[in-house]
Amino acid sequence: MTMKKFELFVFVLAAFLVVSTSALPRVARSAPQCPANDVGTAVFFPDPTNCKNYYMCSWGVAHLKSCPDGLYWNKALNVCDFASNVIC
Repeated sequence: MTMKKFELFVFVLAAFLVVSTSALPRVARSAPQCPANDVGTAVFFPDPTNCKNYYMCSWGVAHLKSCPDGLYWNKALNVCDFASNVIC
């Protein structure tokens, strides 16, 4: 019976780790440099490696965001847009 309790504990711990890490906000790892004084001003940067992603600056920190399915980041307009309108 002890082995079954241990297996259950490991399963619950793994499930907790998966759920807790997926709920964290995505902060960019190799993010662009955001202005420190971006309070009240929307500042965006395209993701150089993925046309569906972009960075949004908030309080000097870049946060990685994704466009909805079928849309891509339009860096000229700072919006998610159709592929035919995006140069990537």
